[in-house]
Amino acid sequence: MWNRQKFKDTCDKIVTDQHEFNGNPIFSRECLYEYLESEIHVNKETIKRWTQTGSKGPRNLEDLRKIEEVFEMEFWESEKDTAKKIRCSELGKENIQKCYELLKDHIASMEVEDEQRLADLTSEIDKLKLAIPPEIYEKIEIFIKEEFFPMVYEYERVFEALHKKEYGEYDENHTFCVKREEEMQKIIMEYFKILLSVDEKLEKFASEELAPLARQ
Repeated sequence: MWNRQKFKDTCDKIVTDQHEFNGNPIFSRECLYEYLESEIHVNKETIKRWTQTGSKGPRNLEDLRKIEEVFEMEFWESEKDTAKKIRCSELGKENIQKCYELLKDHIASMEVEDEQRLADLTSEIDKLKLAIPPEIYEKIEIFIKEEFFPMVYEYERVFEALHKKEYGEYDENHTFCVKREEEMQKIIMEYFKILLSVDEKLEKFASEELAPLARQ
């Protein structure tokens, strides 16, 4: 697992505290990224993205090896090592469990495309933020933005399968009119397939990111 925070903090320290790296003057992040580009032969914009929220770091082992050699430190950790380093109080564990339940309830609500329902979900999860380790809360936020936000703000793309020509057609008001009850049943099945896919991603996310802390 890419330790984005460690990589970002290391870059920040070089720029703000040391002003040099491997004997080279460094006075800005842009300058540091340009130096790294010349050393590991990866585009500086790509290196910059490795510091940003949600980044999974280098896409191949060769780039990872080169960046760790340049910095002489490791930025990749196993899931178990990461879980061990994150301290989580009993209240934090309870709040993580509540977040998981809220996410599950949202999928089961049959209102995943409703903007107000999504706003209510993010508001409820935000109330649990204080006791949850920042690294985990950030991942919960990313999951919501990647999986739940598109179902509201990219509805036509996410639910494209519900509006096939064989099921019906749009009228002059751009309202999708279903042909018959048989087609409606097929649409419902398509809808559940989409929700099931998101639910499976949630279970994988919970198993890999949330469960290790709950078992501490």
